[in-house]
Amino acid sequence: LQFVSSLRERRPQLHRWNGRIVMALGIVVGASALWLSAHPVGGLSESTATIFFGCFFLFSLGKAWWHIRHRRVEIHREWAMRMTSIVLGVATTRPIMGIFFATSPLTGLTPEQFFGPAMWLGFTITYIAGEAWINHTRLRKTARRDEAIAYAVSEMP
Repeated sequence: LQFVSSLRERRPQLHRWNGRIVMALGIVVGASALWLSAHPVGGLSESTATIFFGCFFLFSLGKAWWHIRHRRVEIHREWAMRMTSIVLGVATTRPIMGIFFATSPLTGLTPEQFFGPAMWLGFTITYIAGEAWINHTRLRKTARRDEAIAYAVSEMP
């Protein structure tokens, strides 16, 4: 709901309250990720992935909050997108783990051996996709702004 532009424009109060709920839940999610990394199935590799991306998630959440409080909406949007891409990394790890489980009779890998790489792959893939989307939308907005400026300049007497 936070990324639906019509909702943001037509119902800004709902957008703000929904954002507050997302921030509060984000703190719980980030803190629980750090807590769960204390006893990982995949050992040190899984633990480092969850600690790194858990801290980066909380950092992104803090930056998103900081920028919206200072009315830097575009920068806020980018940090909120980073935060979202990191949290979606959890969902991306599931099919990767499924592939590892399905191929384990062939590879001989145990969950303790593949949970860590699966976590790193899942989080990294979605983070890179999020950064690509941020860059893509930033470039589109810059191009539209440049076109508007060029048009305004061409209309000048």
